[in-house]
Amino acid sequence: MAQLWKSCERKLSRVRVPPSPPRMNLPSFIYKYDAGPLTETELRLGKIEVGNCRLAVQAYLYYCHHTFLKPSQVLLPNGYFDTGEFVTKDNIIDFRKYKIGDVIYAERLVDKDGKKVEKKDNEDKIVGLHSAIYIGKNNIFHATMFEGRTCVWNVEKFVKYYKIVAVKRILRK
Repeated sequence: MAQLWKSCERKLSRVRVPPSPPRMNLPSFIYKYDAGPLTETELRLGKIEVGNCRLAVQAYLYYCHHTFLKPSQVLLPNGYFDTGEFVTKDNIIDFRKYKIGDVIYAERLVDKDGKKVEKKDNEDKIVGLHSAIYIGKNNIFHATMFEGRTCVWNVEKFVKYYKIVAVKRILRK
């Protein structure tokens, strides 16, 4: 029996446990439209200096909830159609249904100068949607050109710039 135990101990000592993502507060970086999402290895390094709204969603889920989404699961249209489950869609908004970590997809209403943007057709509309994260208490975490970085906005401010078209649940809690 002792010999069997020593054999098991030797085998267990050789098992490599992958490192868990570093614990950190909300990811903070400068906004850049074409920067993101990243691979898990790049996220594990933990040093993000620039990124977009997709990276904000990916990094939030990784660092705050230890959930990695591959770039193909974050990029649109696949992220919109194939990742998670719809909580609300078709422009229906019901914040009573949303949980921390739900992904918000929204259409930009104005440009950086405050001028209304042209509406896109259905295919282009999905690809061009803004991504954000509901973090509770009517607050939304995202990376946006309007602030030039990651930020937390309350719902009232968010809906002045974006029209929420759908919310999806990624986390299984």
